[in-house]
Amino acid sequence: MTTNKLKILAAEDNRLEARQLSILMEGLGHELVAITTNADDTKEQFQRHKADVLLIDIRLGGTVDGIELVSQLMAIRPTPVIFLTAMGDKATFERAKQVGAYAFLTKPYDALMLERSLELAVENFERLNPDQAGAASFTKPSISLRENNVIEKVLIEDIIKIEAEGAYCNIYTQQRKYAHRSSLAAMEASLPAGDFLRIHKSWLVRTSAILSFRSSNNEVQVQDLWLPVGRTYREDVVNLFGTRG
Repeated sequence: MTTNKLKILAAEDNRLEARQLSILMEGLGHELVAITTNADDTKEQFQRHKADVLLIDIRLGGTVDGIELVSQLMAIRPTPVIFLTAMGDKATFERAKQVGAYAFLTKPYDALMLERSLELAVENFERLNPDQAGAASFTKPSISLRENNVIEKVLIEDIIKIEAEGAYCNIYTQQRKYAHRSSLAAMEASLPAGDFLRIHKSWLVRTSAILSFRSSNNEVQVQDLWLPVGRTYREDVVNLFGTRG
């Protein structure tokens, strides 16, 4: 599930995890207005940008941790909050709930986990704050694709298959083909788990679009095309049809 393009403010002092978060946000089609590393910078960016959702690392470095920071931010303006955490102790969980946690995201996480946490945070916020509902309402899942210097939002439900071609991926919908600079692995990570199946080193296809499997030739039918099934992925295709049967 992806929302209308959300403005996200994140506080994450781990550079690698901040980079991962930035990549996942881009894949989900949201705007990461800033990634900060301490409480003071976060409060400054919070005042500058009216973010739809906050992602705050509980173990934020500095004299103020993520939980205390959120307590200060909520006094300024109530906003949906997702706590990023690698800790699972009950005391931390209870303390975070008291300051207004609307969702938790446990590290390490992927695109689907992030997407679901965003949905949960917005829905919980709107349920508990009905007077402020509607600021970040959810619509159909989509991703943002850049082509010819134009960024276009494409519904995930419209994507049928994705083909790797060099440094690009060809993304096919019912209406057209998009050339998007990305690896197939990155595209796979940004899409909802279970909706798409890797069938070959060069092909990722919508599971529901696979019509039949020709085991003698290791091919699957997608629309009016027969696509190759790689040896590494054959078992997944067999299991798919076993489940269907």
